[in-house]
Amino acid sequence: MSRAVRIAIVAGPVAALVLGILVPSVLEGGFSVNTTAMTVVVVGTVLAAGLFGDSKT
Repeated sequence: MSRAVRIAIVAGPVAALVLGILVPSVLEGGFSVNTTAMTVVVVGTVLAAGLFGDSKT
């Protein structure tokens, strides 16, 4: 698989998860520290997974 395809496969579910966390939080009263931290962790994990996945192949 190409790099773009692998990133899309990983990022799709993660994006859905992030939206599932962010949207209710924003509707309830804006961004919180926990929401922001969770977003940073998730995005960092996705980027790291993509980089490590590429280095293994």
